[in-house]
Amino acid sequence: MFWKFGFHTPSALDSLLEQEDVTLERILDEEDVLQECKNQNKALTDFLSREEIISQMLQMVTVEPSEELDLKARFKYPSVACEVLTSDCWAILDAFTQPAPLAVFWGVIDRPAPLHPLLASFFMKIAFVLLQKKPEETCQYIRQHPEILDKLLAHLASPALMDVVMRICCTDCGGKESTMQQWLCEEQHLLDKIVGLFDPSVETSSAVVYNAAQLLEDLVNYARKDAMEMQQFAITRPFITLLQREEVIGRLLDYSLAGSANHLEHGIRVLLALVNEPSRTDEEPQPSQADAARHVLEVKNVLGVVAPRMEQLNMVLVTPPSGNVVTPSGVMAPVGSVRIMILRLLQALVSSNNIGLNTLFANLGTAATCLDLFFNYPHNNFVHRHVSNLVSAVFANPMIKADEDSDSEDDVVNPIIPCLLRDGRLLSRSAEAWAAAPTDPAQTRPGYFGHLVVIANAVEAARKKDPAKFRSYLEPENADPALAAWLKCVDEHVKPQNELFSSVLGGQRPARMLSDDSDDDALYGTDEQTTAAEIEFGQYFGLRISGDLPASFAFHSSKDDTEEEDLLQQYGQDGPFADSVGFQSDFPDMDVTADAQGVQGWQIVDGPSTPDELMDDDEWQEQVIADQKAATSMKISVDDASSSGSDSETDLTDASPQSSPRKPVDIPLSPRGAAAVSSMPSLDPFSASGSAPEESGWANFGNEEDAPQAMDVSGGPEELDDISDV
Repeated sequence: MFWKFGFHTPSALDSLLEQEDVTLERILDEEDVLQECKNQNKALTDFLSREEIISQMLQMVTVEPSEELDLKARFKYPSVACEVLTSDCWAILDAFTQPAPLAVFWGVIDRPAPLHPLLASFFMKIAFVLLQKKPEETCQYIRQHPEILDKLLAHLASPALMDVVMRICCTDCGGKESTMQQWLCEEQHLLDKIVGLFDPSVETSSAVVYNAAQLLEDLVNYARKDAMEMQQFAITRPFITLLQREEVIGRLLDYSLAGSANHLEHGIRVLLALVNEPSRTDEEPQPSQADAARHVLEVKNVLGVVAPRMEQLNMVLVTPPSGNVVTPSGVMAPVGSVRIMILRLLQALVSSNNIGLNTLFANLGTAATCLDLFFNYPHNNFVHRHVSNLVSAVFANPMIKADEDSDSEDDVVNPIIPCLLRDGRLLSRSAEAWAAAPTDPAQTRPGYFGHLVVIANAVEAARKKDPAKFRSYLEPENADPALAAWLKCVDEHVKPQNELFSSVLGGQRPARMLSDDSDDDALYGTDEQTTAAEIEFGQYFGLRISGDLPASFAFHSSKDDTEEEDLLQQYGQDGPFADSVGFQSDFPDMDVTADAQGVQGWQIVDGPSTPDELMDDDEWQEQVIADQKAATSMKISVDDASSSGSDSETDLTDASPQSSPRKPVDIPLSPRGAAAVSSMPSLDPFSASGSAPEESGWANFGNEEDAPQAMDVSGGPEELDDISDV
């Protein structure tokens, strides 16, 4: 680094720090103060690590400034002071982590809620740095002052303070992370205190309930990830163990049902975090047997808590919230976020195929209630999605185990299926909905038909698997007409929709061209849809229209030339694609010429010189055909010279390295370029015979009259355009 060797530009802070009466405000006013802190400017770090300066900066970031101060004192100085305290300067950090400054810092949360958002952000940033840079000392300080946790929970309405609690729970305190977590869970009862915030008898704001649910949800996800990472060491993490307990989940749900809609909505969020499968990235390993067993235990505990309270949840599901909303279907009661969260929970629980819950689910008529919501709210796709997933999961597993705890393989009919077909009238209501669908595009169409297709496909798969058993699920007196109406609906509406959904846009899949990009597989399909001949022809056609571009650069191998020549010979004018492509004549061989220095150069292409001359696709094809015709009557052949040559100054072979002779090159030119080249004499400058070219038409640089002169471009773009034709 330049500053270590004294090569950096002197800063204005150096001269400022030499003054005896320099103040902290004058230092913070300098624009490069943060950069100089990172550069470890010793004079600056010595100044900022003084005890009185640390106290002044803490005063700026922990005390809300008065509105009577100017903007610098209210916003700039506190912000810069926070950046200085959290900079990568160990001298400042060591001075800040002394007992007196730490007491001032943690004293911020002694104030009543709500905390000023600016101070909360300063507090969060500094706390994160302390837990990251000095985790062991910070955890030790928190354990010596356990009241810090209660004060943080009192400020949980602030998202910044919620993040601080989460960071404390996840901090590796010098390799003693498990010990810290055990202290938080068993001695401080942190999870019990967070769940207690859902108690409706405790006066809390909606923001506190929301952040408490978010904190529990984050702890669930962190505990799962932590358990996955540490399972190879056979270490039990206290967070995941405590979160699985039925008493903790039951108390949370009881508080949620007894409280407001806000309590219930966010309480179900935590249950969903336990029930849903853990999310994994592509880099993370697949779930192990221990992960699967732990998740089964989590779902089982949630089922044990939800089943006794299922009747209360069903009552909430059938009771709409107060008030009305205006929808395209008219004025109606709103669905409400609480009922949508209950549908999400039921969808997740039904997927577990628990016979006890499904039986209770069917006896209470909850499945039929879900269908009522589906059809009664034709424009709420949140309801449609969750009900569609629920019904599809039921028909995907028509037979489930009779006893989850037994090893017996005896299966029974999923009790929700008869409930959906009889009480919910799934078949007849679906047929009626399709029949009543408006055909006029000007009319408003219900938004559930796409989900009805998904439901119909799941029902049809179950029916075709065992038609006789499926018929037994229906009411005996209405089985035949219901099945007839259903099959007619499937033939007239569902099958055409499936064909439409599975059809390729544009009528056919695009042929995949030459590319090593894996994204092409998602766009053009895999090799199962693209034949090898199409891929090879794509390579050939790419070479024909673009030329041998890799050969124009230094990194080029003869292996590439061989592969490309094989493609050109295989798929030329006489190749298998000649009839379908319709080439009038094969493209000329395209290669690059060698100049006098032996350096490969670009081919000269006579293209448009102004934007007005740009050609569209049809004009480009016509021009290519014209170039081919012009090239058939004219070829410029250039042979490389051999390594031996004359000692004359005009012999250019001495300036180029030895190279193997090159084959003749055919360069397609436009008619204007052909006319220009046709007037040039035939010349082989690399001929080994040593014969001198004819004097006619060539400059004699020994004559002053023929000496090259500076080009006069004063004539403007028109004259330059004429020069380009020569």
